[in-house]
Amino acid sequence: MRLLKWVASLALIAGLSSYAVSWNHYRAQLPPGLGLWWRVYAQNRTWGFGPGGNETGFNAFVLPAGAAERVRSGGTALLARLAPESEWRETPVPSEPPWVAEAGDRSVELEPGSVSVLAYLGRYGFFIDLPQTRRTRFDAAIRAPGSFYAFGRGGRVIVISPPQKRAWVAYAG
Repeated sequence: MRLLKWVASLALIAGLSSYAVSWNHYRAQLPPGLGLWWRVYAQNRTWGFGPGGNETGFNAFVLPAGAAERVRSGGTALLARLAPESEWRETPVPSEPPWVAEAGDRSVELEPGSVSVLAYLGRYGFFIDLPQTRRTRFDAAIRAPGSFYAFGRGGRVIVISPPQKRAWVAYAG
């Protein structure tokens, strides 16, 4: 019985450690100083490993009300100070790749020319499907003024939406 409790405790510790490492990895890609601590959704898939491997993922965080107001009033200048390695832009995003599916791309069934997170995530053919509510929120943020985005390493895009009090890290690479 002691051995079973010991093994169960080790499994629990390993699981929590893995979650914490993953959570900190994605949170670290967001601008520091915004108080982002609550990840409300995560879906990450890997096909292969090493050179030639592909990853696609989507992580959503709650943006605290105070941080949302700071970003709303400070805009790209504030974000550039918090994360100077990124070139921050205002939404809406342009109606061009990587935001719209290219002609002949069958991995994403979208209305031609529509801007969507699905086009971004499916651009290399390693597609993940997201719940409709997650897609709708993200797409609303990138299609309307009032949010901000920046591209990062490894095919990542960071979107911060003060109106929705959300921040996302999406990647396909």
